[in-house]
Amino acid sequence: MVRRNAWKENFQVHADALGRKAEAKEVVADYDAHVAKVTTAIGGKEKAAATDINFVRFVEGADIRIYGKQNYIGSILGDLGVGRPAITDKAKDGFSYDVSPEKIDLADADVVFTSTYGDPGKARATGTMKSGLWKNLKASKDGKVFKVFKVDDNLWIAGIGYTAAHQILDEFQKGLTA
Repeated sequence: MVRRNAWKENFQVHADALGRKAEAKEVVADYDAHVAKVTTAIGGKEKAAATDINFVRFVEGADIRIYGKQNYIGSILGDLGVGRPAITDKAKDGFSYDVSPEKIDLADADVVFTSTYGDPGKARATGTMKSGLWKNLKASKDGKVFKVFKVDDNLWIAGIGYTAAHQILDEFQKGLTA
């Protein structure tokens, strides 16, 4: 089973090994303050919890991934206290629930963030996002699917650290308050 906060645990191990516990404490406090600021900016804890957020990743040569709760991006969403659709509970090992373009309607949520790894055509992002199933997603109908406000796959998936987390929080806030 993947551990949701493994990146935070690894950070602490490195800080301990380098004798930098005090600096690590500051980094964690800064992150926690940033999470609180973003949560407030998006309407507070109650509104955050009532807003289902999904993260969909289109990957060249693989099925489409609906990210669960036990991964880097899932941990940040968890820290923000946002709602997650029930489909995220079906994610294998908590990591992702993989679907074909014909089942993209399972990604339905109030807000959907997307990223693409590889060529968008080969990753089936282009065709899927033009499909009737995609256009009928609640978030797509509300104009909240970030097709224009595309998130960076390298940052959101591979960043895995506090520096990237701060950038993700900024993009998340910008997307939800724009």
